[in-house]
Amino acid sequence: MKSLILFLFLTSNVLLYSQTYELSVGQDVYKPLEKSISLTNNQVWDDPDYNVPIGFNFTFFDDVIDRLYSNESDVILFTEPESTYDYVPFSAFLPFFADLIDLGFSSGESLSNISYLLEGEEGSRICIIEWSNAGFYETSYNGAGSDFVNFQLWLHEDGDLIEVHFGDSEITDFFGVFDGGGPTLGIVAGFDNNTSQFDEFLVLDGDPASPTLVSIENNASSYFYEEYILDAMPESGTIYRFNRNSVSTNEIKELSTHFYIQPNLVRNTVSLRTQLSLHSVKSVSIHNSDGALMKTIHGDYENIDIGQFASGIYNMKILTSDGLATKRFVKID
Repeated sequence: MKSLILFLFLTSNVLLYSQTYELSVGQDVYKPLEKSISLTNNQVWDDPDYNVPIGFNFTFFDDVIDRLYSNESDVILFTEPESTYDYVPFSAFLPFFADLIDLGFSSGESLSNISYLLEGEEGSRICIIEWSNAGFYETSYNGAGSDFVNFQLWLHEDGDLIEVHFGDSEITDFFGVFDGGGPTLGIVAGFDNNTSQFDEFLVLDGDPASPTLVSIENNASSYFYEEYILDAMPESGTIYRFNRNSVSTNEIKELSTHFYIQPNLVRNTVSLRTQLSLHSVKSVSIHNSDGALMKTIHGDYENIDIGQFASGIYNMKILTSDGLATKRFVKID
């Protein structure tokens, strides 16, 4: 059974703001790689150990990288080799967190290639890593089934964009393959193996056609891959793009100091106050602790009715002409 390595220590608390990347979802025809370089050398695999030369310098969160490492995990690509875990915090891509294995594992003949290809001209190159017809441990280890998935991770030199592309898949027992859950996709920055702390962890959650991008906090309370999942397999042609946020975390925090909420413990009406002009505020949205959008406000920020909200913690996202700000308040009965 696949080792889940270090990711058993992560949290279930949610924030949607002050994050490095924003998510967009698109559709295009999935194109399998041609003339790509095999990373598994056409051998049957389970947790293969390989590394991928990106072919250019790629900025991932705050790190500049030029190579990725599987570290005997075909579903996670790390920015550091396993030998450095105890000394250097690492970041990682989770393009499809599931227990994958070669579809031909039981027969000894490889049916699932993991490969990569560098495309394009300098300045606009794309490194594409593909998992072709990858099987699932639950159905392929003993040859009990033929469930498979096709997907690719794209790293764009231009803009440091990250994309995950999905092709055809066939899963006859969705909950069995995913152990009662579903697939998880995400990215993590600055994971410290000694403390299990990290700088930022973003995962997709919910409807695969329009998932929520969830930011996880640094408290060890549950397994992220059981709580934050896609409810179904993405359709062939689905593309998830992670765009770098134009507003940095420091800018968000600095802007947030110009806003305050009265009162902090709210029964019916909350008032947004600012040292800036309210004319600079474009919109205000309120989200619950699970990240769900509860209300959007485009005016009268001083008398926001939340009387129908359930008691709990809420986050207010304030979009201004100068950037973003976030504030938190507590609804009480």
